[in-house]
Amino acid sequence: MSTLFDEAEVKKKAASKTEKELIVLGDKKDQKELMDAIKSFKKEKKKADTHKAAADAQKDIIKSFGEGVFLALYEKLGSQPETFYLGNDKNKIQFLVTKRYVTIKDEETFKTLKDMGVAEQKTVYSLNPEMMDTKTMKILDKAIKSSPLPENVQKHLIKKSVEKNVKSNTLERLPIVTEKFKQKMIKAKVDKDKIEEFDIGSVYEAVAPVCQVKNVGK
Repeated sequence: MSTLFDEAEVKKKAASKTEKELIVLGDKKDQKELMDAIKSFKKEKKKADTHKAAADAQKDIIKSFGEGVFLALYEKLGSQPETFYLGNDKNKIQFLVTKRYVTIKDEETFKTLKDMGVAEQKTVYSLNPEMMDTKTMKILDKAIKSSPLPENVQKHLIKKSVEKNVKSNTLERLPIVTEKFKQKMIKAKVDKDKIEEFDIGSVYEAVAPVCQVKNVGK
């Protein structure tokens, strides 16, 4: 029994080994159905991408307002605000500032955040996923019975890495962090204007917490 693939014409583009084969269905009815689906998919995908870009742009505007309100509430209350809503009774958005922060990608960023007292470096040990096969697990089972684990087993089984992260409690300590860093700036004889400009918003911007915007209602 023939299949669609058996009836298809395989067209190979010349030269490059990296180029994929082009499959053209031989049956005209099937080919039309497929081509209509491809055209429709591309059209809807383009629409979805356009809508997503527009939604993301609006989300950025909401985020900007939300962060401004969050910091104003923080200054007023003297403590971290809870989740709140933006808008009115008929049309509102839930806004939440999470305890997930900017990913520290370079040494300069880490140094800046560490000077502020909001970053830390940790050595993390984890099981090497490449070693999690049946044979290795049998070896591990035997090794566990001897304590401590033999050095050669540790070397291959345990993966060591260094992580540099923003401290998880930074958001709730913004006023304390701000004041401590200001004192540091004063001791370092930093320009007075820069010291006065430094506030909880400066620390917030440096650690860049992840914000969540959730639609409420229709």
